[in-house]
Amino acid sequence: MIRVHGLYGIGRKRRLKAVCMLILMLALSLAQSISAPSRVCAQSREVNDQQDGAICPSAWDWPLAGPPPITKAFDNPSKPWLPGHRGMDMASHGGEDILAPQAGVLSFSGRVAGKDVVSLRVGALTVSFEPATTSLTPGDKVARRQVFAKVQGTSDHCDGRCLHWGLRKGKRAYLDPAGRIHPHRIVLKP
Repeated sequence: MIRVHGLYGIGRKRRLKAVCMLILMLALSLAQSISAPSRVCAQSREVNDQQDGAICPSAWDWPLAGPPPITKAFDNPSKPWLPGHRGMDMASHGGEDILAPQAGVLSFSGRVAGKDVVSLRVGALTVSFEPATTSLTPGDKVARRQVFAKVQGTSDHCDGRCLHWGLRKGKRAYLDPAGRIHPHRIVLKP
């Protein structure tokens, strides 16, 4: 007579041994990766070997030749209806080229509340600029670093002395564009 309980016990021991071997292999792999600096970048495989860890280039680029001077930083209000500065202002002059900070699709070009605005759709994000005008039409694809608009038109925001760069996820979640333009260091912490 075969005892089912005894067979189950043998299978269970084999499964436990296999799980232990898998955990040991993962632990060895992790130990090896911790001993050497990480060399993986989100956007690029470029590495600066002069420093500990990998230097990954910024995920996005400045929309103006630069980096331009920041005249007013991002100041997200604690509640959507409170005052704040939902973008970043950069010193600029009329007619200056606007470069796509990241590849996307032109989603809007026109006037909003008397201001000339151009917007790009980059994945789930909406990137907007004012004052800005473009000869492109909504739906046109824009490559990273491509000149797609000019700092011109009307805006009560900067009086012709700056370009406002806004970044939004969804309808009300405003983000700081500056967080996308700085290089990042990637290292594994023990």
